[in-house]
Amino acid sequence: MKKTLTQLLTVLLVTGSLSVFADKLPKRESVHIPRGRSITMQARVNKLGHAYGTVTVNFKMDRKGNVTWAEADGLHTTVMNKSFVRKVVDAVRDMKFNKSRRAPMSQEGSISYSFR
Repeated sequence: MKKTLTQLLTVLLVTGSLSVFADKLPKRESVHIPRGRSITMQARVNKLGHAYGTVTVNFKMDRKGNVTWAEADGLHTTVMNKSFVRKVVDAVRDMKFNKSRRAPMSQEGSISYSFR
């Protein structure tokens, strides 16, 4: 009985810890990409450090799905740490989208991440 209670408390403690940890991971708030395009390789923003607020990045992509330009949106970015914002922008530059021969030479989009 005592061993079962100890195991139950351990499970509850670990489960609670994991949910707290998961809540601190960045959450993608919104993505605006042209119709017919999809993300094939996500931006890796989980291990960039820690900040509080939102980072919104405007970007352009080519027909091959490569991000050719990316810049933080000054109106919608609330994180004040410029170094951290720069890391998020660099991560967005590494994103990949599906190829589209019918797409214009350059298409625009934006993505927002919420950090807690």
